[in-house]
Amino acid sequence: MDLPDKIKLGYQDIKIEKVKSDFFNPSDNSGTFSDLKSTLYIQEGLNRYEDINVFIHEILHGILIQSGICGKGQVLEDDHHAELVTNLLANGLVGLFRDNKPLLMLIYASLHEFEEEQ
Repeated sequence: MDLPDKIKLGYQDIKIEKVKSDFFNPSDNSGTFSDLKSTLYIQEGLNRYEDINVFIHEILHGILIQSGICGKGQVLEDDHHAELVTNLLANGLVGLFRDNKPLLMLIYASLHEFEEEQ
């Protein structure tokens, strides 16, 4: 299954674009989130597990940016701190979902059940 072409994240419609591997320094990062362009970029050629991890990592960047917590004078104003928190959350969530498929299925089913009740 491929990643979607776009997602809804908070108040934005976010485009998801795969980019050539030479776009990024491979030792630096495998993706980036551009709030100004409403675009999430992911390096081509990653394996499926890395693809999902980078996808979730960049979504978390978007959530943190939209929340304002990365703004001037805020807790994650420092890019290094924001990256540490994003890595911790992304790696933790991907591992949790990978190792506990029934939990992920329960979350999915519960959210859709809630939508149907509305």
